[in-house]
Amino acid sequence: MEVKLVKAFLIILLILSPFNYFSNFGHSLTTNRFTHVYPPRIDPKLSHVQGGVNVYSLYNSEPAPMGIADYGIGPNGPYIRNTSQVLAKAHICSLNVDSSINTDCVSAQLNVVLSYCYNGNQYSIWLQDVALIMLFNNTIKFLDNIWNLSSVNANVIGVKGKGTQGTYHGVTFYYYCANGYPGSPCVFSYPLNFCMLINVSENSLGEPVAYFWYNDGHGWVNYDTVTFLFPHSRNVNITINGY
Repeated sequence: MEVKLVKAFLIILLILSPFNYFSNFGHSLTTNRFTHVYPPRIDPKLSHVQGGVNVYSLYNSEPAPMGIADYGIGPNGPYIRNTSQVLAKAHICSLNVDSSINTDCVSAQLNVVLSYCYNGNQYSIWLQDVALIMLFNNTIKFLDNIWNLSSVNANVIGVKGKGTQGTYHGVTFYYYCANGYPGSPCVFSYPLNFCMLINVSENSLGEPVAYFWYNDGHGWVNYDTVTFLFPHSRNVNITINGY
């Protein structure tokens, strides 16, 4: 069986904005300081645009996420790429935060879109494999978030994993924090090296399954496996779609 691998979609998103504070979520984090990352900012008007999406429409000034991305836009126009897994590698020699909002934490994120067809409907699910880098104590830990991008204000429902569901501005999402795993949380020194991996497949019922991994020097850890309880789904992929 051929394994398709897209290498080096390194999303070093240095989010210079604070993580959201929800007291009922804080118990799941060792530091009790951060709960989840902001959801992706997607403009519904950009979902189908002649000539492809405009990748510059949402941000024109700082602060903004920074990183390496494949939006499905190339020199010859939009394209579509499907794969079963995406790997990100980070090598950080030093890191400092200069913020007017007094944050001392940044995130490095691997963001991908899971797509599948169920009962004739197409679904797009945003998967986030996130490294929280906390500079106040030089600690790194990992967590995941899942958001439903299938329609405006869509909720994440019908999922089963180690995590739980929360609400952000009325929208239901899924999250899980890797506490007590090898390398999460752990104290780091520079250079800081780590990898994150997301891969997707189908189980025996035809349900989409997403696997979240990290490796920060303690070996590969599959810290969460999330099943989308929609049997007989088709065309389960990580999708990059410039349209």
